[in-house]
Amino acid sequence: MFLTDTTEESGPSEWVVGTHCLSFKLRAVASGKYLSLKDLAKRGQRKYSRLPDVWVDADLRRRYAIRPILCSAGDTFLVDTSSIHRARPCQEFGRYALTAYYRL
Repeated sequence: MFLTDTTEESGPSEWVVGTHCLSFKLRAVASGKYLSLKDLAKRGQRKYSRLPDVWVDADLRRRYAIRPILCSAGDTFLVDTSSIHRARPCQEFGRYALTAYYRL
């Protein structure tokens, strides 16, 4: 739930459309940029939990739409967090939000 209005400049959440699909994940794993075999063997942070902005901005933007989630204060939304998502850096004042993750 957003506690302040979000704009393009205030660091909105954004997601990469279509990256929740199995076909995307298989191609990304094959490229080694999303998940590696070493990630499967270790515990803790995996490659896909901190993707380089260069890969998202350069490679993914050419093939997939990156959509900001622009909200008014009090708006709530649900998102499939298996898709690639991130907070865009703030260019002006910050934003405040309450975030909860649920595992089914």
